[in-house]
Amino acid sequence: MSLLILIAVLPIIVTQYSKIKWKNYIDENQLKEYVEIIETSPEFPEIFYQVYDELNPKKRNRNLQDNLYLGLWNIFDIQNVNISWPFSGKCAHLFNESDNELNGPKGFILKTMAIEELTTQDKCFDFYYNRQRMNEYSRELFEKNIDQINETEIKKLLIFFNKPSFYRKYPEKLERKI
Repeated sequence: MSLLILIAVLPIIVTQYSKIKWKNYIDENQLKEYVEIIETSPEFPEIFYQVYDELNPKKRNRNLQDNLYLGLWNIFDIQNVNISWPFSGKCAHLFNESDNELNGPKGFILKTMAIEELTTQDKCFDFYYNRQRMNEYSRELFEKNIDQINETEIKKLLIFFNKPSFYRKYPEKLERKI
């Protein structure tokens, strides 16, 4: 019975959350400054995006609402879907808002929606990976900058990025992933 109620109510909650106006909660000037930082992030070489898309099909340009709905389908096991937070959401985690109320799930969703309204998933992708020292990892692994590595090295770098401490300790496991 409670599952039926959940099935009936969850889409309504998701839809209502998507209608919330973030401008009522977030300092617009602070957000614009943050988005400007995202927008000015250097782009990766095109091959980098292609390799990422090959490793993670249909993930790079999915927004928050797409992920919420895919998550609902996954909960009910209607289809086999691998969801993850959109890059705008990953950027939202890095966005510091002084209001403590915006540090929880509501704030995360509002910040993600705001970022999605003002920039693209691709720019968030660039920002997120650049902020996480992708060039440093590339130099560590290959003694080359990102724009100098080949497709196989990009795959290795993307896998390494998710668990650098683990793969430093067990480099043979990184090699097996390729």
